[in-house]
Amino acid sequence: MLRLLLVDEDAAVRDGVRAWLALDAGLNVVSEAADGVQTLMQVRVYRPDVVVMNVTLPLLDGPATAEVLRATQPRCGVVLYSLAERPARSLMGGHHSVNLAQAPAALFEMIYRASGRVRQPRLPGAPRDVFLRWSPAARST
Repeated sequence: MLRLLLVDEDAAVRDGVRAWLALDAGLNVVSEAADGVQTLMQVRVYRPDVVVMNVTLPLLDGPATAEVLRATQPRCGVVLYSLAERPARSLMGGHHSVNLAQAPAALFEMIYRASGRVRQPRLPGAPRDVFLRWSPAARST
């Protein structure tokens, strides 16, 4: 089972992503964080296999946090996600990344790629718009 650290500043988004990740029995969210600085502390304590985090975070954004993790925790994989319909390419950098607004099922593939483990074929059947409920843009309408 893969141990995950889930990172997003919005608790409702974390709840939604956690529910989505629960569809794969091979994934276990061991902790959560709301910003990049908390992420770095949580990685030391919980030693996740993969950090799954939003690209836009307070204090230290996703790509910057990923760079620190790459340098200090080379065994820890990182997957960046965005809920924006068109995230800036520069935000995703050269990291494993997925746009949850367009292809939420791709998150599972990216997590297994980042971990270096092979995923058993288990594609969740949840609808594409599962994340739109937790999107800040959808909640503001």
